[in-house]
Amino acid sequence: MAAGSLAVVRVANDSHARLGAEIILRTVAANDLADEVAPSQLHEVYNHSVLGGVLAEAARQEADLLVVARHHSLLGSFFHRSITAQLFEQSPIPMLALPVSD
Repeated sequence: MAAGSLAVVRVANDSHARLGAEIILRTVAANDLADEVAPSQLHEVYNHSVLGGVLAEAARQEADLLVVARHHSLLGSFFHRSITAQLFEQSPIPMLALPVSD
């Protein structure tokens, strides 16, 4: 059985500015999303569409599983067309959504 690999990807766009490696790695650690993430496993990309950026990066990396980690607010729960919901509808690969704290 082949070992898996992990890539942490954050998509920035005009509404979501780049955060930088340090903040992203701190968020991964604070939410116990991975034991350890090397800088080579971290990718912050820009795409005008977060949805399009996630799907494009998953395809570029030939991912077998898409794990989405994001926080949800009470207000956000009222919107049925969230990016996460759209990913579940459009992702050509299996997907897992995990909640994270701020």
